[in-house]
Amino acid sequence: WTGSSLCQVKDSPCHDEAAIYHATKLTATTYQFQMNKMVNGKEEEMGPLVFTWDASQQVLTAVNRSPRGTGTWNFKLKGNTMHGTLTVEKNLFRVIDLQKQ
Repeated sequence: WTGSSLCQVKDSPCHDEAAIYHATKLTATTYQFQMNKMVNGKEEEMGPLVFTWDASQQVLTAVNRSPRGTGTWNFKLKGNTMHGTLTVEKNLFRVIDLQKQ
């Protein structure tokens, strides 16, 4: 999956990024995403997250905790595209748009 991850908090250390996510199915309802970004033409690992699939809503969700707070990632699947958001402590932090490659 490749696309963009755009920062929504302009006065922060957050930057817009070219995103590359590698998805692996773990169980019938869980997937691991290795979430990477492009830096100087090379993939840089950001780390893995485990997402839970909600088939009725066609949404993948993951929660992670960091020094910035608790982040909730949501991705809505539609064909070969995913539209996602990262919300940190109820503030929209990132908007992510990806296409399956």
